[in-house]
Amino acid sequence: MSLTKATYAMIDGAPINVVDYGAVGDGTSDDTLALQAAFDAVQNRGCIVFPPSKTFKTTSVIVMPPSTFRVVIQGNGSTILATHNGNGLDLTSTNENFSRFAVYNLTIQGPNVSFPNSPSELAGTSTGAGLKMGYNNTSNTAAGYLCTFVNCTFTNFYQGVYLQAVLLCNFIGGGAFFNQYGMFIDGGQTNANNFRSFSLRQNRITGLYSSGRTGGSLSNATSNTFEGCTFETNIPYDSSTGGYPSTFDSTKGYGIHLKNSYGFIFNACYFENHNYNIVLDDSADNNTVNDTYFTGGGGSVRPGAVLITGSSCANNVLNNCVMFNGSVVNYINDNPTSNTYNQVLDCSGVNFDPAGLGLYTYIRNARKSQ
Repeated sequence: MSLTKATYAMIDGAPINVVDYGAVGDGTSDDTLALQAAFDAVQNRGCIVFPPSKTFKTTSVIVMPPSTFRVVIQGNGSTILATHNGNGLDLTSTNENFSRFAVYNLTIQGPNVSFPNSPSELAGTSTGAGLKMGYNNTSNTAAGYLCTFVNCTFTNFYQGVYLQAVLLCNFIGGGAFFNQYGMFIDGGQTNANNFRSFSLRQNRITGLYSSGRTGGSLSNATSNTFEGCTFETNIPYDSSTGGYPSTFDSTKGYGIHLKNSYGFIFNACYFENHNYNIVLDDSADNNTVNDTYFTGGGGSVRPGAVLITGSSCANNVLNNCVMFNGSVVNYINDNPTSNTYNQVLDCSGVNFDPAGLGLYTYIRNARKSQ
C-alpha cells in the first residue's frame, strides 16, 4: 500500500501554504512563480500561510487577484524580498465590494540600500512601493477597503506604502523604514484610515506625504487618524558627515507633508530629528495635532519646525503640544496673508516669528519650555 503525503493544497477550503506551491524561502531561490501561484489559488474568505521566519526572494511583483475578498495573509515573521525595482505586494482591488484583507506579521523588503555610502545609493533604485493599493490614475474607485495590517513592515522601496482611493483600513504596529517616502497617500478619496503605533523612521524624503490629485473628479484625502505613531529621522543620509546632513535642505527631511489634505488627526505622536517636523502646504485645511511631542534633534541645522507654506492653509490646530526645540523659531508661516485662521492652543515651547503668524491666527496659553 502506497501513501501520499497530504498537503494543505489537497484539502478543499484549507489554508494555502506557500510551501505547497513550491516556495523555498531560503532568500536565494526565486520564489516569484510559487508565491504568485499561491495567491492565485486562494479562495474568497481563505487564508495564505507563510512558514515562520523565512525569506522569499521575488523578481517581480506579487499580485492579489483584484476581485478577491476577505483573505487572511499570515506572514509569521517571514519576508518577501523584492530584488527588482517595482512593487513588492499589490493588493489593489476592483472596487469596495472586494478587498477586506487582513495581513499579519509580514515584511516586504525592496532593493534600496538602508544606509547609503554614495549619492547614487542615496537616490535609491526602486521605483515601486512595498505595499501598493491604488491605480495611480484619476479615478475615485476604491482600490482598498476595510483592510487590516498588523505588525507589518515595508522597507527599502521608493514608497513604503502607496495608497490611493483607500478607505477604512487599519495599520496597527509595524512601520515603514529606509524608503524615499515612508507612506505616500495619493489623494483619490483616501479617507478614514487609522494608524496606531505605526512607525515612520529613516525615510529619505518624507515620513508621511499626502497630496490631493486634481485630475478628473478625483477627491482629496481626508479624515485619516494617527494614534501614538512615531515620526523620526526622516532625513537624507550623508555618510561623509558622520551619518546625517550637516546642512539644511528645505525640500525634504519632513516628518509629515500634507498638501491638499483635510481633516487629518494626529494624537499623542512623537516627532524627532527632521528639517521640518510638519509641513502644511497648499490648501491643507482643518488638520489637528493633539498631545504631541516635538524635538528638532539637530539644533539650528534641523530646527524641526512646524511650517505652514504655499497658500490657503486654514483652520489647522496645534493643541496641547510640547516643542523641545524652543531655542529656534519652530512655528513658521511663510505666507501669512493667505494661510489664515490657524490656532495654537495650550502648547509649550512654541517659538513664533511674529511677522509670520498669519491673519486671524489664534494663540491661547502659549508657555515656554521647561
